[in-house]
Amino acid sequence: MDKIIGFLRYDLKKAINIYTAVLAIVPVIFFAYIAFALNLAQMGLQEYFYKSPITAVMFIVCLVDWIVAYVLFFQRDVLLNSSKSTVYVFTMLTIAQLAVGNMISFILGIIVLYLSKNIRSNDNKLNKNFMYLLIGSTPLYVISALFLINMGIH
Repeated sequence: MDKIIGFLRYDLKKAINIYTAVLAIVPVIFFAYIAFALNLAQMGLQEYFYKSPITAVMFIVCLVDWIVAYVLFFQRDVLLNSSKSTVYVFTMLTIAQLAVGNMISFILGIIVLYLSKNIRSNDNKLNKNFMYLLIGSTPLYVISALFLINMGIH
């Protein structure tokens, strides 16, 4: 892992910034794709979601990703200085991203978790903003993952 991190020239700050950027940019691209597809198919959003339930679920995942990116962007200083917050937040996010099939975010989350061992912090309590993030986003990711699994089975 050290060789991969060294080759990529990542440090914790860079890895968190890239993770946040991916969570912010991918939904914008997905929303643009949906707008293009709606225009091409000449149908409304509700009808499009009815015909493609996986798109509806991924729309919800993208909205949650966008909110998570927003919180991570404004709380990155806390993450850089609190190993407990970093480990808890990125463990949950990495598992959630794997569950909904976002492999790029999963791999970046593993890198952040690996680099979090270098945080030298005195702060042993979890930041309340991250508690709200975990409490709010986890059920939405779980429900989305369950829907995706259900659609895969049928």
